[in-house]
Amino acid sequence: MKKYEFTDETKEINGRTLHRIMAVSDSMIAKRGDLGGFIETGYNLSQDDSAWVSGDACVYDRSCVIGSALVMENAVIHDYVWVTGLAYVGGNAKVSGSSLISDGAVVTDNAVVEGNSRVVGHTTLNGDAFVTRSTHFINIGAIGSRNGYTTFFRNKDNGISVHCGCFNGSIEEFLDRVNEFHGDDKHGKSYRIAVELAKNQIQLA
Repeated sequence: MKKYEFTDETKEINGRTLHRIMAVSDSMIAKRGDLGGFIETGYNLSQDDSAWVSGDACVYDRSCVIGSALVMENAVIHDYVWVTGLAYVGGNAKVSGSSLISDGAVVTDNAVVEGNSRVVGHTTLNGDAFVTRSTHFINIGAIGSRNGYTTFFRNKDNGISVHCGCFNGSIEEFLDRVNEFHGDDKHGKSYRIAVELAKNQIQLA
């Protein structure tokens, strides 16, 4: 059973014509009659699962959204990108190249993912993330008092930013927060090791 169809509303982007979609059956994310975002062809969004494109998000070229993935708000997905699993792409995020966003990964705010990057699992790229290869970020976990995951990533100022729980900021600010709340306890030591690993691993060039 089809889950969406094209409406008469179109948008031109980079010389391509995208069509706004409308749900024609109920799914986990969209209900019949809900307007979705813009896609170029049926290749860009599977008809067979609960994946959805909403808001003014755009998916085109040979990119594909499948599984339970959600692309929403003003996000732009193009080239040969695959968004799958429980992945979420939102905000003004832009994902291009031959990137893979999957398995619960989150790309949001003004994050940019390009090249052949693979963003998977519990990784969160947000704020001013600027990732053009997989060595521009590292996800570490489960660590800390929450037994959660902490993502370190290259930012648009060619520094390193951190997402950890409700914290979003520079790696220096993160280290200050760790010292303030954890001192030299087990969690503080784990986070400081993670900081050093991130500095060693992430290529800022």
